[in-house]
Amino acid sequence: MADFSGGIRILRYGELSSTNEQAKTLIEAGVSERLVISSDHQTDARGRNGRQWQSLRGNLACSIVVCPRVPPARLSELSFVAAVAVQRCIKKLIPSQSVKIKWPNDILVEGAKISGILLEVAHAVGSKHPSVIVGIGVNIALAPDNLKYRAICLRDLDCGVSDDAFFFNLIDQFLQLENKWLLYGLGSILAEWLDHAFGLGEKILVRTGERELEGVFENLDERGALLLRGADGKVDKISAGDIFLR
Repeated sequence: MADFSGGIRILRYGELSSTNEQAKTLIEAGVSERLVISSDHQTDARGRNGRQWQSLRGNLACSIVVCPRVPPARLSELSFVAAVAVQRCIKKLIPSQSVKIKWPNDILVEGAKISGILLEVAHAVGSKHPSVIVGIGVNIALAPDNLKYRAICLRDLDCGVSDDAFFFNLIDQFLQLENKWLLYGLGSILAEWLDHAFGLGEKILVRTGERELEGVFENLDERGALLLRGADGKVDKISAGDIFLR
């Protein structure tokens, strides 16, 4: 256990079922402070929509817990804060590579997935404000295999950064961007997100549950919803889904 210079408590474990689940357990037990939970290995990690996430030793697995005093509808905006923080960290290490953000918060290097982010909300007993758990996984030493998509790790890119060094840089970037978001809103965060957007201005397929929509990824709205212009010129606003280039 340690305190980070940004005023956030750090809890580190050798193995957990899931850093997000450990965060929930602590929050539901009454912990309402800002903290980060990391684990060398997760036995039951998951990504968005209940998908399994392969958490391999040597990679980064952490959950950042914050309790921002904002309206509940704004809590999902932290997904974009986290995505920009991770993109910054990776791009700094491999400046010659294309590091893109795939809506809403996957990080791709040369089209292969290197990081995923999962946001969840939990409530501490007696707290008036919900806590947000920002789960982040980054492939540092190993890339998962047997996936439906291409994956890559930093070691594949001849980057020898340690998971510890990446971890502390990520916390620093996240706290800086969270403070910017609290002070000035989501606008400037989205502007940086769009600078690195995967598929922006291109024809994409969006899967939302059992629906599939095709069109041009035109922009994000002020809340981060994807604006998709169809062949008929109509613009659909999409709040959740998976995107694929056509």
